[in-house]
Amino acid sequence: MKLIIFIIRGIQVALLLLTALATVVEGAKGIKAEAEANSISSGKLADAEIKNMLRDYIDTDKLGVGLVVGTADEHGTRVISHGKLDDGSNWDVDADTVFEIGSVTKVFTALLLQDMVERGEMKLDDPVEKYLPERVRMPRYEGKQITLLHLATHTSGLPGNPGNLSPRTWRDPDQADYSVEQLYEFLSGYKLRRAPGMQAEYSNVGMELLGHVIALKAGTDYETLMIERICRPLAMDSTRVMLTKELKSRLAVGHAIPGRRVAGMNFPFLPGAGGLHSTANDLLKFVSAYMGVTSSRTSSLMEKAKAFHAVESGGKLMLAWGGDNTIFAHNGGTYGYAAILGFEPRRRRGIVVLSNCRNSAIIDAIWQPLREGRSAKSPRTAPVDPLLYERYVGQYETAEHQILAVRREGDRFLFQWLGLPGHSQRGPSYEMFPQSESVFSNEFWGVQGMFMSGADGPARQLVLTSLGPYSGFKDPIKLRKIPAGVSETPAPVQLDSEMYEGYVGQYRKALLFGLIHVGPTLSISHEMDDLGDHLIASVRGVPGYDTAEFFPVSETSFIVNPITTSDDIRLAFVQNRKSKTTRVKVCWNGRKLSGARISSDGTK
Repeated sequence: MKLIIFIIRGIQVALLLLTALATVVEGAKGIKAEAEANSISSGKLADAEIKNMLRDYIDTDKLGVGLVVGTADEHGTRVISHGKLDDGSNWDVDADTVFEIGSVTKVFTALLLQDMVERGEMKLDDPVEKYLPERVRMPRYEGKQITLLHLATHTSGLPGNPGNLSPRTWRDPDQADYSVEQLYEFLSGYKLRRAPGMQAEYSNVGMELLGHVIALKAGTDYETLMIERICRPLAMDSTRVMLTKELKSRLAVGHAIPGRRVAGMNFPFLPGAGGLHSTANDLLKFVSAYMGVTSSRTSSLMEKAKAFHAVESGGKLMLAWGGDNTIFAHNGGTYGYAAILGFEPRRRRGIVVLSNCRNSAIIDAIWQPLREGRSAKSPRTAPVDPLLYERYVGQYETAEHQILAVRREGDRFLFQWLGLPGHSQRGPSYEMFPQSESVFSNEFWGVQGMFMSGADGPARQLVLTSLGPYSGFKDPIKLRKIPAGVSETPAPVQLDSEMYEGYVGQYRKALLFGLIHVGPTLSISHEMDDLGDHLIASVRGVPGYDTAEFFPVSETSFIVNPITTSDDIRLAFVQNRKSKTTRVKVCWNGRKLSGARISSDGTK
């Protein structure tokens, strides 16, 4: 399981417009939930506005499948949702839909550790090896041992993921079924590069180990302990590692990108880093208790879990939570899901966002402005005839060649970043509200746009100005209008099995009119399962690259599953006049390669 914050590759200034890091700390004005739900003109965020954002993201932009947003404060909880359990399904996601929550699990594991400490069953400064079988040799650095505190604060010196992963299938590249014996083998052979406590390094394997030793000490399994000590006291009946038949019936189907379903991540042996499933309703109970809005048997425990602990570097860190103690947040991602949970104790306002599409970049961007709760529509919004928007509709380009689309949808006026020409880096659409006939703003995202028209009337230029920390930029961004219309949003491409079969084979670079073949071999295969058709590419002869799935963007072009690798890899198959595939063109991080089809067997 990789680090859960999903960042679009090659982040550009324009795309940063909709990205807000979870560590940003800004004071927010306390507001009442009732006002939020019913008043737009007062500057308070209404449920209808959140619904519109979710609808734009899923239905218009086609960047998501299902999204659930939950808010909690002293007045109670609210849930706003939009989208489906699965592409093409008639079932909507809602407050009780089950999602994989990935690394949000780490917060629960850290709370279990605090519980063990409070019961006198463990101590934070205990060496981890104290709780492992004698045959396991924990790594040390010049005699310095790794403690439970080091694991919980990501300062153990262990890497992000163990070096002995051996996934049995391309469907599970991070090997969620990594076993206890594999963990013991890794620990016994690993050499620390620095002393524990000296540097923070996000470690999934460290949290897996922490959950494991907690369960060993308690004499039970991780899930049973979690249910007994956290879930049951908070009435979180839908938060589990292994799903019952009833919970499976409410499980949203995970997607890597819209239109491409992927298998779930199951953690049968070491779930402490990312193995939990949950719902918005359950996570809102957790957040409300952590903020002190509701009381339970866990209240005292949660208050103590907010404490800072000194580590050897001289720094002070919390268990699992990052940042300071003014805002708490943790996000998570698995192959087909994304999640974030955060709250501000002083304001006593919490947010939960869940998605059944892993590439939902909006997850990390949206939770901070949701926490602040400001309406996108300024109280100073001016009455303007929507026909005026037509003079501004079109595409605008920055000096870095980033493209912003401006469009009208009935009475609505929207902006959307499209990224660089030829790249699939579209951001979410967001509505802009008129402050005058030429100035428009969105106070939720903190963006203002001013159009400058030529003598003939139509706009020639657009200047974007930041209104706050969630715009993602500080200096004004100048754009010029370019001669291009507003392109339609591409829909997910679905191919039949026969087309996949037409690409199966071996490909290599050809010399001397195809008489000599050199370089690595690219193998293309086609597999089918209950999730559909899969185009699988594997490379032999290139260290560090093995097997990955590719998704169709047209009948002949495919992109790599973005969850598999951070590299930008694209395949374009070339066919002759008889529609037989003869070559493949590969674009690998901008480098262009080509290979001739030397065999129709993709298994060699």
